[in-house]
Amino acid sequence: MAKKKKKQKKQKPDLIQLEEMDRGGQEIITIDGQMFRLPDFKKLRQGLKHIYGEINSNLQNYYHKNLLCPQDSKINAMRFVAGEKLEALAVYSGLQSSQTFNWDRLEGVPMGNSLEIFNINGFDAHDQFTKAMQSIPINLQSATYNLIVNDQPVGRRKGMENLKESLDCLRDFFKIG
Repeated sequence: MAKKKKKQKKQKPDLIQLEEMDRGGQEIITIDGQMFRLPDFKKLRQGLKHIYGEINSNLQNYYHKNLLCPQDSKINAMRFVAGEKLEALAVYSGLQSSQTFNWDRLEGVPMGNSLEIFNINGFDAHDQFTKAMQSIPINLQSATYNLIVNDQPVGRRKGMENLKESLDCLRDFFKIG
């Protein structure tokens, strides 16, 4: 009678966790739990899928430095949210280019199988963006447009005062606070 062979358990290799991950083309270093990009030491943050900068626009820079309202952080946050809403409308309407291309945002391109279904949301966002810009006084519109859409700084004293006034008008338009 032949001997039966015993089944051998398969051994799983031990998982080795690497300290460094490949994060793309630029070198990223970690100092005290914070990530920095090496060429310019820009502070980075880990998202769900991507690594992105902590401050990505001049409006965010003004918000983080409490320049929108140095006395009250609540007003600072409400002005920032009003500016971010206008920026989201600018991106969705196609006035400001987005970092990642989204096929759903194409205006006038048939969506789905039917040629009758068009993406109207881009037109609606553009209309709402125009109405929001019209709620701002005429002498402040160009500076606000340059900050939100073109990401150009507004300047120091007079420019910052004009920005505060225009963001307050946007707060009233969007009914924030």
